[in-house]
Order: sequence, then structure tokens, then C-alpha cells
Amino acid sequence: VIGYIIEEALSGNIEVNSKSVFEEEKVQYTPYQTYLLALVSEVVKADGYINKEEVYYIKSYLLNQFGSVYSNLMLKTLKLNVDKKFDTEIVAEKLKEITNQEQRRNLVQFLYGITLQNGAISNAEKAIIQKIASTIGLSQSEYENIVAGNKQNSKSTSSSSKSNTFGYNPYKILNIAESATDQEVKKAYRQMVLKYHPDKSDANDEVANEKFNQISEAYHIIKKRRNIK
Repeated sequence: VIGYIIEEALSGNIEVNSKSVFEEEKVQYTPYQTYLLALVSEVVKADGYINKEEVYYIKSYLLNQFGSVYSNLMLKTLKLNVDKKFDTEIVAEKLKEITNQEQRRNLVQFLYGITLQNGAISNAEKAIIQKIASTIGLSQSEYENIVAGNKQNSKSTSSSSKSNTFGYNPYKILNIAESATDQEVKKAYRQMVLKYHPDKSDANDEVANEKFNQISEAYHIIKKRRNIK
């Protein structure tokens, strides 16, 4: 099921030319990215169920942290990772060696946020998050603050504000308001595609592809959320 959902999240938003970094032999993850994906795969499998909200939550985080190219590549890797088994303690120990305390807190906050996308955290999810938090070096009070903060955010966040997750707002990418009509969304997308298409842009290939992918990514997310045909 997770493979299908991830493919849906990816479909229609990868538009690059033959010189793109999507060529498999050019793709190299940092140790942080590799360990992050390992922990995410274990967290999403913990309760035996994953929904679209979890995938788009993860996708928004990856977009904000690593950009559109790597966010898509990492989602594809996540699809493969769900069939593998990772030792969360070993992975968390490795992450502890290459991160500072603020980065560790942010990571655990993100992982805990994934579990809330189902509406409630299961005992299995709670257990794995607690193990990761402890192993990575968070105190009990730091973990409890993360839990309390996520619960508060969950209560105060409306469905409309889900468009702005981890600082990523697809409407901002298209230079339109969240109140824009479906027709206005389509019009903005067409205008920006014409303006920033790699074949017409003055920017170099890598920059042009990145901007074009950001536009396509933003439109894809809005289209899926609004069910625009």
C-alpha cells in the first residue's frame, strides 16, 4: 500500500531533461539523509498502516529540507526501504554522532509528527519514537516538550493551513493566494511553466530544472488536495 501512495505522491511532477541529476549514477545521499530515511521507514511501518496525509507530511518536510529534486528521489528510496528492516537504535546512534542537540530535537519532532497524521499515535508508534529519542540523546523532559508541542499544534492547525507544512507552501511557489479558485490555480501554473521552462529560461540547466520542478511539484500538490481534474 505504501508503494502505491508514494507513487501517487510522485506521479506527474518529475519533468527533467537528459542532463538531470535524476540519472541514477549521480545520486548520492549524505549520511544524514540515509539515516533519516531509515528511521522514517521504520516509523511509518510501526502501526502497519500509512495514509496519504503521512506521505504528504513527509514530502513537505523533505521539500523544505532538501528541495524538489532530492525530495522526490528520497521518496522513491523510502518506497524501497519499507521492504527492509533497520535497527533503529544503531541508526539513531549514528545520527547522534553527526548532529547537534537542536537537530536531534527537530528530527524527533518530525518523526513524532508523522505518527499524528493518522489522527492518534498508536502504542507501537509511541514505543519506537521513545526509543529513537532516548538513543539519539534527548532527555525525558525534551521528549515530553516535543509531545506537548505537537499536541498543541495538532489542535490549533486547521485543514487549510496544512498547505504550509515545515515552511513549504505550494501556493507561494505559484505566487497565488490559498483562496484562489481552481481556474486561477491552473492559469498561474500555465503562466509559470511558460516563463520558467528549461528550454526557454536563461538560467543554467541545473537551476532551470530546479525551478521548473518546484513549480510542477507545487501544482501537483494543490491539484491532489483540491482534486482538480
